[in-house]
Amino acid sequence: MKRVLACFLLTVLFTVALCSANPSSFLTKALADAADSTVLTKENCEDLAALLKLKSGYDKEAEEFVTKYSGRTVAIDGFVYDADFGGLRDIEICSGAFGDSSTQGPHFLFESVHPSDFGFQGSDFPDYIEYGRHVHIVGIVKEYDDSGDSIVLEPVSMKTWNPLLDGLDISKYTTLQNGSKGDEVKALQQRLIDLFYLDDKADGIYGNNTKKAVERFQIEVNMEKTGIADPATQAILFSDDAPERTMSVSCSSIVIGSYATTSWYVDGQEFTLQGNQTKTLKTIWGTFKFYANGNYEQIK
Repeated sequence: MKRVLACFLLTVLFTVALCSANPSSFLTKALADAADSTVLTKENCEDLAALLKLKSGYDKEAEEFVTKYSGRTVAIDGFVYDADFGGLRDIEICSGAFGDSSTQGPHFLFESVHPSDFGFQGSDFPDYIEYGRHVHIVGIVKEYDDSGDSIVLEPVSMKTWNPLLDGLDISKYTTLQNGSKGDEVKALQQRLIDLFYLDDKADGIYGNNTKKAVERFQIEVNMEKTGIADPATQAILFSDDAPERTMSVSCSSIVIGSYATTSWYVDGQEFTLQGNQTKTLKTIWGTFKFYANGNYEQIK
């Protein structure tokens, strides 16, 4: 016991002596270790911000970034360029928003991965991740793939993100859902009416019609369909970039001579017209008249 205690005291004295001799080296190492554990983002890493602005798939800066930051963890907002879960598959991610031609920089590649590698569990476990899905990825920089001009990452986590939320303040909204009442619900309903998601009155009572309208909006902006107006949903809904819902119209016709039969599908309603038949349909967008020959017109 005395020998163990003596060794412990010697170790403490040795450490104190080293700190006294060169205290800055220990502080420097501690700071370096802390820096290495920081997740790199475009906000805190100028090199990553510059990398994400590249206009081509291959660029020497991509290889230089991998050389400099190999082993570091990065977080990137992007969209799925190529992927399909169903076993071990490669997942390729582009940075930026889907459809934005200004984001054409290097691709980020996860090789032979499974959903569990990203921490997906239970109901969050996806069957597949489709092309164009917006995702926020976190991964560890491994190497540069010359064959595919991709930066290979080791998976850490993945979740969906919405580019429409960029720059929006969600803190000023409270969650509204079935059963909620008041002026906030009334304002929500009026906004849904103005954007053609709700065909009802703004009475300040969050019922099934409001829930379905919120679901329609969430689908439109690629959010999870919950029917709950959480702060993120409201922030996008009340933003200037909130999209209007458009009327869905499709038909298929069979014409024999001058006689036509047309099956119509109008915003969830189905009907068939033959010969000289017409149908007047009142919708949230106005009143329309449909004809058996496949034409329609707005009459009010």
